[in-house]
Amino acid sequence: MSSNLRLPTVQLAHANTQACQTTGASGACSEYWYPAGPAMNTEIASIFTDETSELNSLQSPSPSIDLTDWPLTQSLVPPPQPNPNFLVSARLSSHGYFEIEFMLANNFWGVNFNYGNDPNGIQIRQGIAHLTDKVKFVINDPNIGGAGTAIDNAVPPSNGGLPSANPCAWDASFPQSGPNCIVGSPGGTAYHLGSAAGVNFAWQPALGSPDFCAAAQHFVNAGLASGKDASTCVLTGISSSVTAHTVNFFIRSDDPARLADAEAVSIARRVLAEDAEAART
Repeated sequence: MSSNLRLPTVQLAHANTQACQTTGASGACSEYWYPAGPAMNTEIASIFTDETSELNSLQSPSPSIDLTDWPLTQSLVPPPQPNPNFLVSARLSSHGYFEIEFMLANNFWGVNFNYGNDPNGIQIRQGIAHLTDKVKFVINDPNIGGAGTAIDNAVPPSNGGLPSANPCAWDASFPQSGPNCIVGSPGGTAYHLGSAAGVNFAWQPALGSPDFCAAAQHFVNAGLASGKDASTCVLTGISSSVTAHTVNFFIRSDDPARLADAEAVSIARRVLAEDAEAART
């Protein structure tokens, strides 16, 4: 350092000699190129059944992992908070979204979806869309606890100002009206004729409610049944093709919120048909 500077004594730095990882054509030492960040020679990945098991391992006296690949749900936040070895940050906005997905090359209850192009397949998907009140789901599911946002398309609200489309005419059988039928409408407007009264779950539409009856009518339009009960809207005259072409549900059990949503849809779909099926049997 320059003798003109008047500073307190500076401790000389000490360093470990860098090992020679490789040599070039000139014989000079060099280290291998790494794309970014820290490097390691070995990585061991532990597979957990769900994020709760993953967090429990992280908090155990001898954890088998150093980091997780899943955010904390509302129910998972309290356990690590008292532990001084963990810092639970405030909520961070995420652009991820979860949905019910359909295998569009499959046959559903005798209807070939034809990669999304079959009109009866559209009726089935729109009917299922009426079986979940997304607004009540994000508020009432304990694992979300109001931290989520209901959306009607894959574009999240914090997208830089791009307004969402007016979804009130997406369902040609049950077009909607009201103050939310505008460009920039709030999420959860599409396929939503009324607030769900709740059955097994708070976001399930009750028997005879507008959305339950809309779902039933969509299934009738798709040819799955010949009619529905005038009061409850439970399907009547179920087609033999329904039982001949059963549908397999793959329900994610490692995510409590998605598990609850899938169970709610599965129960509602079964309630639509089970009374009529029992009568036919």
